[in-house]
Formats: sequence, C-alpha cells, structure tokens
Amino acid sequence: MALPLKHVSSTALRNPSVISQRGAFYLNKVTLAGKVGRDPQIFNFPSGFSILKFPLATTSVYTNKDGEKATKTEWHQISITSPQLLEYANANITTGAHVWVSGSINSQKWTTPEGQTRYKTEVVVRNDLKIIAPGRPSSETPVEEAAVLPEEEHKQE
Repeated sequence: MALPLKHVSSTALRNPSVISQRGAFYLNKVTLAGKVGRDPQIFNFPSGFSILKFPLATTSVYTNKDGEKATKTEWHQISITSPQLLEYANANITTGAHVWVSGSINSQKWTTPEGQTRYKTEVVVRNDLKIIAPGRPSSETPVEEAAVLPEEEHKQE
C-alpha cells in the first residue's frame, strides 16, 4: 500500500534512493553489520573510475526444530565507488574487521561465452561505512579462515 505524501518524511523525499512514481514510493536500501572475509580489492578502469570490493559475512542465530541453537552465515559482496570512501576503506579495512555498511542492492545477469547464465547481487555503498572493530593485519590471517570465502558469481542450472 502506498502511503499518502503527508506520511512520508522530508528526509525520505531528499534521499536519492527513494523514487516517487504516481504517488507511490520505492526504496532500495540495505544496512548490514558483519565481518570482512578478505582484504578489500580495488579495480581501476581505463576511464579513471575505480571500485573497491570485499566480501562481508553476517551471521544469524536461531533455534532449530530440535530446540538447539544454530547459526547461519550469509555472504554479501560489498562495492564502494565513492573516491573518498574508497580510499578510507582501502586504508582501514582488513580481513576480520567488523564493519557497518548501508547502501543499495544491485543485481546483474549475464551470459558467459559458453552460454551459461550468471547472476550477481551486491550492496553498493555510496557514503555509509563505519568500522566497528579493526581486523588483524592481512599477514596474520589464518589459512583456515581465509579459505572459507563466498563465490562471487552464482550460476543457475
């Protein structure tokens, strides 16, 4: 149900993530707090555009059907495009850091030269990033922990 305009805050109206269309509002925003799975990587393009990416793990604790506590970890691909935030993240985030991010969800679909359909979903962070706790220097990352990383691409059979 779309809310009448008088029920939408002025902050939401100024937010570039909020889109108004014929009185209805749409919001693409996600906030995550979790643990960085590997040191960030920067990708530079010939146009001068750069993007920083890193995997972020979030873990939920729940009670399973047997009444025991269980955990489930979800991996999220984080992408940063803002030059200032990119430099800050690259200088301050390492494997194991606990971070808080807020951004929008971006999904992509493509076909490989072999004809396979691939999908990728990422969180694009434009200006909301906080380091909750620093990680350890990357040279100290145990092999066992570094080996458990998400796949960046998911293919559909």
